[in-house]
Amino acid sequence: MEKNNHMKVKELRDTLKDKDVKLVNEAFVEVYKMLSKDKKEDADVMLGNILSGNGKVKKQKKEAEKEDLSALLDEAEIFLENANQGYYNAPNRIVPKSERPKWRFKVKKYLKTFLAVSIDDPTYPKVLEKIIQLYILLSKACGVYLFSSDDPFASVGYISQVDLYDCIIERMIPLGLNDQAIELMIQLACDFDLDPMTLHMEFHDRLLANLDLEEQRKDVIRIAKIMRENALEKLKKYKSKYQRPYELVSVMREYNDLIFIFLTAFGIGKKEVDDYLKYDQEKDEEVSMYKMLDYIDIFGADEDWVDVYEYMAVAKKVTPRKKLQEKYKELKKEING
Repeated sequence: MEKNNHMKVKELRDTLKDKDVKLVNEAFVEVYKMLSKDKKEDADVMLGNILSGNGKVKKQKKEAEKEDLSALLDEAEIFLENANQGYYNAPNRIVPKSERPKWRFKVKKYLKTFLAVSIDDPTYPKVLEKIIQLYILLSKACGVYLFSSDDPFASVGYISQVDLYDCIIERMIPLGLNDQAIELMIQLACDFDLDPMTLHMEFHDRLLANLDLEEQRKDVIRIAKIMRENALEKLKKYKSKYQRPYELVSVMREYNDLIFIFLTAFGIGKKEVDDYLKYDQEKDEEVSMYKMLDYIDIFGADEDWVDVYEYMAVAKKVTPRKKLQEKYKELKKEING
């Protein structure tokens, strides 16, 4: 195949350098005639910008990017509505069969674009809302078949569930942390299904890490306690514990675990232990004990670990598993020197 020997831009500039303006104009007009219709339209826009003194196409490009983002937000809105209706999984007349497997590429495109939007962008709040809606959609799809996958985050392959949650928290904080915002953060951490490789504790950990001020953490505890109590009141309406919805029981326990984890920053005593046991509602208190000690081991202090162990073993008469007994001896020895 014969190699193209067209001029480079620098060579073109050198060729036109010092040439008579009339000759340059004639050459330009003749070249313009050779352009296809769509190329002429692009050239018209560029010429208009340059001749008006606005530069090349930078402003035009920024305007196009804004239009693209606006169009993508509208597209994402339609996608979310159809996906939540199950139209990307079940047979229907809304989403063609050939389009249904493409959902993962759509989500990846939305997230990649939306997560790149700066807080200075006027569309930032709307973009963040769409990111949250996509997170909720994918989380729901971990529990019910909205797509042809029971691991939607892995299918998209762009970002993990817990990392997306972390991105959302980071983007919510600059907009202000009122009670409504904190409640949403707690719901996103506790109320939804998880992918096969994720634990709720990972979300609690990310929330704790992002809200590092004492007042922020106290607000989380306060609001989570209200949410936990509301969940308990709903459960009380069921005459038998066997009639209680598992999802509601699970959510209440997650609120309870989150509260306990946040309380480790302020110290754990008998009051905190009794409060945790009231809402944990495990059949076996030894399991509750194991969970509390595990959280303290990760987030709290050794002294609190020993105090909780002794309170549960002595006052509550719980027989700890061998692993806990051995750890207690080690920590007690270290604390006593």
